[in-house]
Amino acid sequence: MSQIDIDVIDLAELGKGVFEGSPDCIKLLDADGHILAMNRNGICAMEIDDFKSVRGAMWPTLWTEENRHAIEAAIVAARSGRNYSLNLACPTAKGSPRWWDVTVSPIISADGRVNRILSVSRDITEARFAMEKVRVSEARFRSLVTATAAIVWGMPGSGQFDEEQPGWSSFTGQLFEAMKGLGWLDAVHPDDRQETAVLWDQAVSTGGLFEGEHRLRRADGQFRHMSMRAMPIKGHDNTIIEWIGVHTDIHDRKSGEAILRDNEERVRLATESAELGLWAWLPSTDEVVWENDRPYEIFGLDKREPAVTAREFLTRFVHPDHIAEFGHAVTNTIETGARLHFTGRIRRTNQELRWVEFFGNLQPDLDGDPLRIIGTVADITSGREREEELRRLAANLSEVDRRKTEFLAVLAHELRNPLAPIQHGLQLIRTQPGNADVLDKVRTMLDRQVNQMVRLVNDLLDVARITSGKVELRKRRAEISDLVQIAVETSMPLINSSNHSFSIKVPTESMPVYVDPERISQVISNLLNNAAKYTPSGGEISLDVSCHQHEVIISVTDNGIGIAPQSIGGVFDMFRQVGQDIERSQGGLGIGLSLVRQLVELHGGTTFATSPGEGGGSTFVIRLTMIDAPMATLLQTETLPVLIEPKKLRILVADDNIDAAEIFSMLLQVLGHDIEIAHNGHAAVKMIRELHPDIAFLDIGMPGLNGYEVANAIRNNAELADVTLVALTGWGSEQDKKQSTASGFDYHFIKPVDMKLIDKLLLQIIASH
Repeated sequence: MSQIDIDVIDLAELGKGVFEGSPDCIKLLDADGHILAMNRNGICAMEIDDFKSVRGAMWPTLWTEENRHAIEAAIVAARSGRNYSLNLACPTAKGSPRWWDVTVSPIISADGRVNRILSVSRDITEARFAMEKVRVSEARFRSLVTATAAIVWGMPGSGQFDEEQPGWSSFTGQLFEAMKGLGWLDAVHPDDRQETAVLWDQAVSTGGLFEGEHRLRRADGQFRHMSMRAMPIKGHDNTIIEWIGVHTDIHDRKSGEAILRDNEERVRLATESAELGLWAWLPSTDEVVWENDRPYEIFGLDKREPAVTAREFLTRFVHPDHIAEFGHAVTNTIETGARLHFTGRIRRTNQELRWVEFFGNLQPDLDGDPLRIIGTVADITSGREREEELRRLAANLSEVDRRKTEFLAVLAHELRNPLAPIQHGLQLIRTQPGNADVLDKVRTMLDRQVNQMVRLVNDLLDVARITSGKVELRKRRAEISDLVQIAVETSMPLINSSNHSFSIKVPTESMPVYVDPERISQVISNLLNNAAKYTPSGGEISLDVSCHQHEVIISVTDNGIGIAPQSIGGVFDMFRQVGQDIERSQGGLGIGLSLVRQLVELHGGTTFATSPGEGGGSTFVIRLTMIDAPMATLLQTETLPVLIEPKKLRILVADDNIDAAEIFSMLLQVLGHDIEIAHNGHAAVKMIRELHPDIAFLDIGMPGLNGYEVANAIRNNAELADVTLVALTGWGSEQDKKQSTASGFDYHFIKPVDMKLIDKLLLQIIASH
């Protein structure tokens, strides 16, 4: 065998080895594209169970319809003597997806014709899928960069920008020339720049994470809070190839955090100012959490104590009377989302009871289930006590108002009582002008009724003086027996008019007291009058005086209508009458007993009343302190001298009440004096200057110039210094009298004035002349 034959055999063996040993799918085709042969690895790669099923088949038929045209073009190219390459997807015989890198080459015979075609298909499925993943990943990255509001940037391992960064430039307005290298730091806020540079230098030096926050200047010049984060991409040798970084705008978040902090501070200040406790209840654990110090103070807890459960809180702190109510409030909030509100008592750890008020709101989780209830608790004990006090005061005011209304009705009644006989008496005087008996009876009746009205007015003035603290006591040493005698003389007409029997017991020994005699006599008389009024006709009244341990005890007892047990405590109250029914009304304003108590207390004494009940009579008792030695009289009664030979005086009467001025002038004329009348202040001044009277009676409340102003005008005229000025007015307080003196008045009389006092004053003036 020749060397050539041996070489041919070796080449054939070599080709066969390459054909069968290749991992690729190798197919031998005829010039038209029919499959003539396929290596074993190719049959396996194509998942062909029996090569006979594809032998002789057109190679394009193994491809999907959309790729057959490309395969046919490859066969045509090979048949024309050219190589052809392409990447196409073609499933295996069993339908498994595959990607192939296909090379089609012509096999040229010795005569130069293409009689065979060689197809080598390499399975690149895994590489293709990997490339696709990379492509998708890159596409996602590009989409993320495009879609995100963040600044995404890349930087070489050197840590300095060396190419344009569209995202950075778009946000900051820095062009590449300004940002390249480390120029990007110029866009960082000056106060944050140094810290940022240090962090970046550390990250580049160590290859670690670059992370932090700083303020970055936006293109419009506004600095925005940004979070920054960059990761190094390292090669196999652990050197940094590239940096990928992100700047995220967190300005709104930071602003929100600042607002939140501000709101939290406001809440803290508000809760501290209002002394509110903050709490939260977590239904999942049943745990009650105290959010500030105030709940510990309210419930008397130690901060070191562990948290309590809601059940423990109810049984340990909530008053038993309120447990059910509190539980219902919580359940209602959980079930309906309504605001929690509960007011009730709690028991502190020291067992002290306090009133508290809870408010709370439900906070659901993302699924809408109850997450927690948060709220406030306040100690409202002081407020509740104030409310109770206000309710008590309101009730008292209501009672006082009711009694005031009753008093006004009684006052009207009591004033009408004397006015009726006065009116009738005046009619009798007009119809019987010459009947001496009638005139005498009418005169007596008028005197009695006027005195009754004077007493009513004086009682009212006494109440006003005592209530305003302007009453002035004229205390001196006095014997109780003398004061009792004056009181009995004052009250006996009323006692006798009702046919009462009266007994009195007064010790013979001396019982001196330091009092205002007029006031204490008034007190005893008021007690006697009260007994006479509220004892049915023919009753029994007794007055007993005794002493015990330096105290004088004065008791007035009757067998009258008595006092109900529920009324005994208020019998000395203002405007209170023992009997309220019209048919049982005994007259009076209901202020007599109140005057008794207040006047006695002003003297340092005490009062009380007892009664077995309605119909059982009553006993009223006052106690006063005795004195051991005589005391000097503080107030001397001035006795006006009486002249044997009276003389006429020139008198001016000034009063804007025409009737009052006329009547008073007539009375003065009866006494034999010359009278002139003025009805306003200006006229009074003019007439005094012209007439130069001996005395002028001036009303205070005149129009034009009031009485004080008239007195001032007269006293400023030296020529009128000898004119006696007398204030004749309804104003009678101590302050009124002081003002009269300060204005230049010599005397101050209160209307209606007793003409006996006027007559004595006139006699005194005559004597001084």
